[in-house]
Amino acid sequence: MYKYRRGITNQVGKVMTRPTAGLNSYMPPSVIDDSMQSDMLDVSLYRDDCIAFNTKSALDAIGSEVEDMVGKVEQCIHSDESTASIDVFYLMCSTATTWSILRCQYTYATETVLITDYTMQFAYEPRSDIRIYENSSAVFKTEQETFYVFSVAWDMRIHYVKASEDGYAYGYIDVPARPRKMVPYANRIFYIDTNNKIWWCRGGDLFSWYSMEYDADAIVTTRNCGNESFTIAAQPNTTRQITATVTKTDTLDTLGIVTVVGKNGLGAAQTEILTLAEGMVQSSKAFQSIDSITQSGWTQGGATPDTITIGTAPRGMGYVVDDAGFWTIEDEVALLDISKIGGDLFIFTHHNIYVFRGHSPDSFQLTLVIADVGIDTFTHPYGFSKITTAHNMAFFLYDDKVYSFDGNSHPRIISRPIIINNQSSNGVLGGISFTGEEWSLVAIADHLYLYDRTMENRFIYEYHYETRTWWKRSGFSAADIGAGTNDFFAQYVPSYDRKRVILFGSIMSTPRAFVFSYDMGCLDTNVLPYIVSKAYNTNPSESGTVTEVLLYIEGIKDAQAEINISYSLSANADDFIALEPSGGYVFNGDGEIITVYLPTFAISRAHHYRIKIEIKSANDAYPVYLYNIERRFRLTGKSR
Repeated sequence: MYKYRRGITNQVGKVMTRPTAGLNSYMPPSVIDDSMQSDMLDVSLYRDDCIAFNTKSALDAIGSEVEDMVGKVEQCIHSDESTASIDVFYLMCSTATTWSILRCQYTYATETVLITDYTMQFAYEPRSDIRIYENSSAVFKTEQETFYVFSVAWDMRIHYVKASEDGYAYGYIDVPARPRKMVPYANRIFYIDTNNKIWWCRGGDLFSWYSMEYDADAIVTTRNCGNESFTIAAQPNTTRQITATVTKTDTLDTLGIVTVVGKNGLGAAQTEILTLAEGMVQSSKAFQSIDSITQSGWTQGGATPDTITIGTAPRGMGYVVDDAGFWTIEDEVALLDISKIGGDLFIFTHHNIYVFRGHSPDSFQLTLVIADVGIDTFTHPYGFSKITTAHNMAFFLYDDKVYSFDGNSHPRIISRPIIINNQSSNGVLGGISFTGEEWSLVAIADHLYLYDRTMENRFIYEYHYETRTWWKRSGFSAADIGAGTNDFFAQYVPSYDRKRVILFGSIMSTPRAFVFSYDMGCLDTNVLPYIVSKAYNTNPSESGTVTEVLLYIEGIKDAQAEINISYSLSANADDFIALEPSGGYVFNGDGEIITVYLPTFAISRAHHYRIKIEIKSANDAYPVYLYNIERRFRLTGKSR
């Protein structure tokens, strides 16, 4: 079946042009190039002029004892603390009863993992079914500190780990609404809530947020009135005005005054005297910190002293009135996601896209820029985003399609070609099909990845920006990390240099835990790396019969490989008919042509057909490269 032509020395990439790769199931027969590639398993573009076959047969998981990795990964941030020898991640993880922020440090040389666990403090009890609650993460930088910030939508707090020269510290900030998704922008953190508002903190200050709520006992909890200094239970969480609230018990006391001594928002010392009355009185000055609070001039009026609390007035008054704030998008019921593209902030709803521009509250502007295109809604979001960014563009999912959006022109579908006048109008080669709520996107420097985070589909779609081509890559088995069927949860995270993606695989049930891996994917041990070439052309397929397939290939000198060729006359079914395999092909180290003969009855005047090429090196360390595929035909009514 095979004919080997050797001795094509120094011809790699020159004698034959490289194939144009892509899934082409959407393109009409009249415009498909015969040489287009299709589905692939453990195959990748090695460089511009060839395809590399990967023989990885198992997922190389780091920390394979999953019980040692506490919690299922909800969010992951790859830290800029990473170096060439150390990777550092900040993870928000959950167990059945607790949530934590983990600082995970992996050292390449020793293959060791160091985890520092910070238990998160919630204002509300964590919900039992954590899958249905959205969460988010962001990195907020100041001149001296970096904050790795996380949120869970059912909790009105933003949690962080602060990294500085002094070390690491966990903390949280109470915020005025439930954060759904957040992003850093204009020296602030912006987040959309679970309704239709977008909120932002004070410029350069993660701790200052606008609010309409009083906190009546934030500074001094309930106590009896008395001529003495009060015990200060806590400092203001941001620069705020101070309140004093008196509650009458029987006969109103002679209340006197309260003297507040502290510092203003600039750190300068200040004092204010509040004349007390039944109910609440409020200072005119805003305090960043309080040194002392003293009541004087008080006398008891009844059998029991009146009680008093000292608290804080709403944020957004006094010193921070012109900085922190919120914006309501009146025409929307809910905001679904938020993303930064270039110098602008874009807010996505189910059917519309808004742009939010500006550098301060005085210059902020909101504009509807795209109508009738938004992002998919979901009932079980698992915390992931339907949006990712790369090359100053956003990529998002809407109506079971992948769109690209540069912030200026209308979003373009990139998951399949758009054919106008028999020509592809968007330059996309091939197409993909996917449905369901669990699909997620992640982008790196050269590729965009689309994957099912439950990994019920054991493959990953890969999009190459430069060639605008889709590949279908292999996935991995949950068994590689000790997880059973429907018990696995995948999350891909860009590496710090954005040259690859890193898999975090979590087990959903007990023990809720995770491992991570630098492998793109792996195979079942009984499946070889393969690609499928599809031909749908009317010429010469319908007027001739394919008789030969020529593979322009290269391998390491003296290395052996198993090469199998099979064919199918269907469009999608797994009904390939195998030709005679070559189990011990030995490479000469140069580019060489392998000719595979097809029986004339196999593909006879077929309107469409597929050819499957399987290649597996005998040694995982020896790659095999395919540079081109050529087909030879016997034309109807003619001899050769």
